[in-house]
Amino acid sequence: MNAYAITYDLLFRARNVSRVVAKLFAWLTGIPAGILALWGSGLGKPLAVTFGNPFAIRFAVALAAVYLLPRLFDAALRRVVRAAAAQG
Repeated sequence: MNAYAITYDLLFRARNVSRVVAKLFAWLTGIPAGILALWGSGLGKPLAVTFGNPFAIRFAVALAAVYLLPRLFDAALRRVVRAAAAQG
């Protein structure tokens, strides 16, 4: 195996691991954020509870990671493929 194949394999594995971790973190922070938002809406303060809630902020970061991290890894994988093709 050459260096490009090893790099591609490592990046692909890291992509999958980071995707699973981000999804797990999104679920673990999203459920309490949703519960607090529903609870706050029952009290008449949905925006203050949702946007001032640290769970909601963590959930937003985790959700962004779920969508952005695989795309960043895909861009890196495409660069590895282009470099391997350019080398011959």
